[in-house]
Amino acid sequence: MKKNKTTILLIVIAAIVIVCVMNSLAERTPRVENIQTQSLQKKIRKKHFSSNCEQAGTYITEDILTLENLLPESKEKYKTYDHKYFVLGYANEHRQPAWVGWLITKDRVENRATEKLNNFRPDSSLRCCQSLNSDYKRSGYSRGHICPSGDMVWSAKANSETFLLSNMSPQNQKFNAGRWADLERRCRTWATINDSILIISGPIFNNPIGKIGENNVTVPSEYYK
Repeated sequence: MKKNKTTILLIVIAAIVIVCVMNSLAERTPRVENIQTQSLQKKIRKKHFSSNCEQAGTYITEDILTLENLLPESKEKYKTYDHKYFVLGYANEHRQPAWVGWLITKDRVENRATEKLNNFRPDSSLRCCQSLNSDYKRSGYSRGHICPSGDMVWSAKANSETFLLSNMSPQNQKFNAGRWADLERRCRTWATINDSILIISGPIFNNPIGKIGENNVTVPSEYYK
């Protein structure tokens, strides 16, 4: 089994992206650091019909790489929240996710069924330690999606879920609408090329810019994807 999993991992790696982007109010070009992150292609399950079950249409599946076994490990004890359309590890101290993982497929990218809903709201799954819309008001920072709304336009329910504040991190609007948005578009392009990809993304809490709001939401200086 261990050998099979190793083989699968080698097969499904679509790309290793070197990216670390600056989230600063200063007027300077975001720098790219040697932070290694991965965007992985999901190996689609194949149906294997046997002669005695073909008519019934039952099937078994291969051992595949899934989002569940890609989730990051950390010395920090981040509680995991498994939402319907993405899963996240939440950093209570920073009032935002440490990481978010989700799947993009070619079909989902090409099937635009809804507009962005913009219904920012607290996450009822969290009992404490989350940001509020008021923390961002007049702070100079936007509510930056970690799992992008643009990846979930194939379903109104999926799109709505991306506007939970547990999926937000304070971002300079120029950065949010610029380099970060460009990377989001690239990921959707990779999904159409590779049929599907799994993504893990989040803020880097080293050297934060500061904090905003009454809830002291950390403003990260860098992000990974």
